[in-house]
Amino acid sequence: MSDFLSFSDYVRQKFGCKVYKLPLDAGFTCPNRKDDRTEGGCIYCRNDAFKPYFISSNDSLEKQLAAGRRMFSRRDIDTFFAYFQAYTSTYAEIGQLRRLYSRALLSPGVIGLCVGTRPDCLSEEVIDLLAGFARSGSEVWIEIGQQTAHDETLKRINRGHDFAAYRRTVDRIQKHSALNLCMHLIFGLPGEDRSMMLETVEKITNLGVDGVKFHQLQVLTETPLAAQYQSGDYQPIAYETYRGILQAALEILPEDVVVQRLMAEAPDSLLLAPRWSKTKHELRRELTGK
Repeated sequence: MSDFLSFSDYVRQKFGCKVYKLPLDAGFTCPNRKDDRTEGGCIYCRNDAFKPYFISSNDSLEKQLAAGRRMFSRRDIDTFFAYFQAYTSTYAEIGQLRRLYSRALLSPGVIGLCVGTRPDCLSEEVIDLLAGFARSGSEVWIEIGQQTAHDETLKRINRGHDFAAYRRTVDRIQKHSALNLCMHLIFGLPGEDRSMMLETVEKITNLGVDGVKFHQLQVLTETPLAAQYQSGDYQPIAYETYRGILQAALEILPEDVVVQRLMAEAPDSLLLAPRWSKTKHELRRELTGK
């Protein structure tokens, strides 16, 4: 059995209450979809698979945040992080980013920011901006979708950057002690075996990280990965295999690293595979015995 510091435990210890992430769609795009260096984005990407039904990029940030507050007031939650989740939420001119982040922090109950991005979209200027919010008293998490430490896999999934980009970005972030870094990692990527996945965890840990989100690779409709799956060129990771690798990964992590997610959950209407019968709560019980 493995024990770990969950995000819910972390916020309770730090803030003395439940703190929920309110997802936002601020209308960002992604350089991997727009630039000439790659075409079509990552082979697994379908951004609407994790966007809650109650938010829309057509709505203002204030309206999205208000909708989220209404949703979670039923659970007696009134303290939040503004979670810029959709696409690459640092991929804009610095003035626009400053305005968006500032507006979110002015919303009732918002105590901090979580910003989803890529390692190649975090300039010194953007990191300095986020560090300024953190120094002013807001909690700031930078969430980077690195997925793997293996360059051959990054090319295979059409990620559009290499692991060296991540190293450079971590160096920039670590100059600012007030910032928190959360890494997104995917298990079950094409061509990777158990040893490669655990090597990624070790490399990420050695460079330094404050939090981790673990995901199984999900095959979503209308993606290049879906075509590979349907032709038999890709086999999704089995639940038992994923759980075993995750167990080993948790044992590698330092005790103070916050585990923000154990598995991904896409809507049934978009998910082709893997279709596990287990929920994230069942997975946690199997890992921790509680």
